[in-house]
Amino acid sequence: MSTTKAIRPKAWRMPSFLIGHSWGAHLSLYYTKGYPKQVKGVILLDGGYIQEIKSDTLEDELVSIEKFHNSVRFSSWEAFIQSEKSEMSRWSPEIEAAAKSQVTEVNGEIRLALPVSDAKAIVKGIYAEPTSKILQQIICPVLLFRSTLPKEMEGFRQQQANHFLENTPDVQVRPIPNTTHNIYVDAPGEVSKTIKEWIQHKSD
Repeated sequence: MSTTKAIRPKAWRMPSFLIGHSWGAHLSLYYTKGYPKQVKGVILLDGGYIQEIKSDTLEDELVSIEKFHNSVRFSSWEAFIQSEKSEMSRWSPEIEAAAKSQVTEVNGEIRLALPVSDAKAIVKGIYAEPTSKILQQIICPVLLFRSTLPKEMEGFRQQQANHFLENTPDVQVRPIPNTTHNIYVDAPGEVSKTIKEWIQHKSD
């Protein structure tokens, strides 16, 4: 009787740079903490550094997440695209494709593609182990881009970024002027240029 054994490609086992936006930034930190030898560096796009949860309790946050998830409903793809355009500083075929990848059609409505159960699982994970408790264990280089709009949140963002700086062993923080949470959409040239230069420097 013959047996076969799956062998992962060598490139799969090589350390890589991770990049994540929003919740994806948090998940990048968790992965790096769990698998430090597989990560050469982490790039966070306006995420991973804000430690405070809006609601007082986990139950309140889960209710809030479900309400938000259920509120994202559009009668057509055209209505969804128009809503997305109204919140963006610029638009392109690539941005449209990225926007469409976040939603799906359900019974004639455009809804979030991420199941609400998955969203709740992420929140539960953040409550169980806030990223603030693992920052000291992130030993690889970290590059954080943070937004600067809306202006009324700048004091809070600065406070959270300072905490991140003080507790992460090897980190650089880059606030990008006139950018919202969609920081890579608002300033694609500056963000991509900085990422390329940072990776090249960390790879030398």
